[in-house]
Amino acid sequence: MASNNYDVAAQNAALAGTNQFTAVQGEEEDPFIWSKKPKSLSDILKATTLPVVVKLRNESTGGDNDKPVDLRQPFLLYRELKSRKLHACNLRPRPATRDVGQLVYKVVGPPITFPESFPGYFKLLDSSDQPLTGIAEVSRLMSKSFVSTGPCEGYLCIIQLADTVYQKATLSPGLYYSNSIFEGTITYISKRKTEKRKLLRSLACTDDKGKTVLFPMDTKGDFYIAEINEKFSRHVNKAPPMIKEGLRARIVYGQSPEQECDFTGLVELKHVTEEHTIIGCTMTSSPRLFEMAVTTDPLFTASLNSHANYMERELQKYLKFAKTECDSYMKSIKVKKGYDIDKTQGKDQ
Repeated sequence: MASNNYDVAAQNAALAGTNQFTAVQGEEEDPFIWSKKPKSLSDILKATTLPVVVKLRNESTGGDNDKPVDLRQPFLLYRELKSRKLHACNLRPRPATRDVGQLVYKVVGPPITFPESFPGYFKLLDSSDQPLTGIAEVSRLMSKSFVSTGPCEGYLCIIQLADTVYQKATLSPGLYYSNSIFEGTITYISKRKTEKRKLLRSLACTDDKGKTVLFPMDTKGDFYIAEINEKFSRHVNKAPPMIKEGLRARIVYGQSPEQECDFTGLVELKHVTEEHTIIGCTMTSSPRLFEMAVTTDPLFTASLNSHANYMERELQKYLKFAKTECDSYMKSIKVKKGYDIDKTQGKDQ
């Protein structure tokens, strides 16, 4: 049954602004030849290869307060996805009214989803695992990777030649890959910009940007093993493929959503779904990517000469943006928002 509502919220759409298509100043200047027969996204994917330019057929969108993607303007269908998504909601803790020693959790903001490829790590709140409290403990386990949950004093490699030079620095929280135990004299630049030498025993690591760092063995903090292995009891988890609804977790490593959603890093996990979606790109002065479900309703009009126009400068800009940003976007947390598409009176063109 066809529906008058296309709830992008239910389909994990990440919404963007509604700038007008910059390449179109009027109908006579429209560079695209449009199909006379509108099709669903599902049928468009069967009939053509991506990328392809489409627009919504004779329908209007609401939700102006959320500044949704204006599907009535031409946009680029860039990549088809079939993947699992973990649905969750944001939580904010506060002391219980009757017992200030206890915490209660309030759901805040819109729902969010984690893609299967999300590169972050979760710590379940009901887990009895406690963090490792020192780099010496981490080095004894010598796992492939670990998460540092707070800033630590250490050394960052700034020159890696015959004479390696480090800089004394505050190492940011994040994911680190263990390389080896290092013991020897290093040359480093102090925080006062003077060159010094020091005998150091440390854990040599690589951060998630590929930079070499040294954690001194006496470094204290909260660390979690980021490796799923029965050998390690104090670990954090990737997004699980199957979950029990109601589990609460804290994200100890991972990029926050780009959209405002009252994100606290504390979430309640809901369920996992298998979804068929498509990554689109707005063709606006400031292009943005968004994700929408592949459905049989509503209908879109496809451009018949998209491929012939791909060498045009304007379209090249959108293709380059989508190619550059798509992989990162697919791994990011999405904020679920929605709007309706209301049928307007009129006949199919």
